[in-house]
Amino acid sequence: MLHYCYRKCCSVVTKNAVREITENAAFLFTVYKRIESFRLNMGYWLKSVKDRGWVRSASMGTRNFTPVG
Repeated sequence: MLHYCYRKCCSVVTKNAVREITENAAFLFTVYKRIESFRLNMGYWLKSVKDRGWVRSASMGTRNFTPVG
């Protein structure tokens, strides 16, 4: 009887744990996708800014600043 009870309890706990892990994984994946898209957008924005030559002075130091365009 005790063994059966233990097994049943264990299986319930395992099911709950698996469900929680799955939900957390889905949530973390969503967050990761959001961060990734934000990072890509930032990279794109920074690249366009760099192409215009605005960031050059900040990234290289003012001594080799050459305005572009």
